[in-house]
This record gives sequence, structure tokens and C-alpha cells, in this order.
Amino acid sequence: MFARVTTYEGPADRPDADEQTQAGFISRVLQMDGCEGVIGMVDRHNGRVLTVTLWHDEAALRASEEAADQVRADAAEAGGAAVADVERFEVTTFEVRSAANA
Repeated sequence: MFARVTTYEGPADRPDADEQTQAGFISRVLQMDGCEGVIGMVDRHNGRVLTVTLWHDEAALRASEEAADQVRADAAEAGGAAVADVERFEVTTFEVRSAANA
């Protein structure tokens, strides 16, 4: 599995994008071939937002680059932010506690 981590930076007091807008961006990413999931994180104190997209393999990650560039640009514009960084990683550990184990 591979991951792309995008960092957005904007004003800390900016309003969050509405749920419908966020759902639209997430839907666009999830429809890309090889996408395994999306994780979004926000630091409301400094306006930083991190988005992690998970990909089946490196080929899927690379094949999604152009479409992901457009989604990032659209998301940044909608949220009043700028794309500060985009990094790519191989995922070596991925564990999620299931509801049965909580």
C-alpha cells in the first residue's frame, strides 16, 4: 500500500468547507482506480489540514497524480487555503481497531 500526504495551510479562522463540498472531494478521490481510502485531519488552531489518500500499490498512486492535482487545487480554492506540500510514502504499517475489539 502507498500513501499521498497533502498539507494545506490557510487562516486559522477560516470556516470549514461544508460537508457536501468535502463529500464531493472525497467521492472524487475514492472513484480513482486503486484508491483504498481517505483520511482527513485538521489543526483548528493554526489552519493546517492534512489529507492522506491510500493506494493499492505504487502504480495506482502514480496513475492518479494528474487527477489528484486537480482535486487538490479545487479543494484548496474551496477552503481558502494553499497546498503547502505533497509527499508520497510506502505504507509499512496499517492497523485499525474494529468495533468488536474496541
